[in-house]
Amino acid sequence: GGGTSAMCHIDPAKSRVSGVSATARAGVETSFTLHPYGSDGLPIPPSSCPNPLDASIVIIPSPLRHQMSIQTSGSYHVMWTPEHTGTVEIALTSSTTKAHLPGSPFRVEVQQSYQVTVKKRVQPEAWPFGGRMLHVARERASHTPEEAAGEPLVRGGGDAD
Repeated sequence: GGGTSAMCHIDPAKSRVSGVSATARAGVETSFTLHPYGSDGLPIPPSSCPNPLDASIVIIPSPLRHQMSIQTSGSYHVMWTPEHTGTVEIALTSSTTKAHLPGSPFRVEVQQSYQVTVKKRVQPEAWPFGGRMLHVARERASHTPEEAAGEPLVRGGGDAD
């Protein structure tokens, strides 16, 4: 049998990266997943690999926040939040051979979040069915003048003569 340390070497050509969006929003968390595979073409489970993977993940420019979690399947879920608008480059390589994984380096176009627009939309200045408008409509309906109702309520009157 081989040494357990050999299990931690990823095969960059066989490994995969999924979920990288072509676009992202500044200040909004986005994520991708690294699926490390060995030279045998099989996923590398965390149980068989006590040492760190020889995988390198570099995000340029560096994100506002980032977090990585290991899934039970052996894949690595990377959550990151871009800080500024512009192009972000994500490079996933083998730290041993420096070879890129398929698709790497990835380019993500980070756009503005338009928070002002969203705020205005959420709290409109006038509600179509709130307050005054509803009050006015209700007043008009319940106080219809008698003349508009067709037959007058009292026939004749003081000037009947």
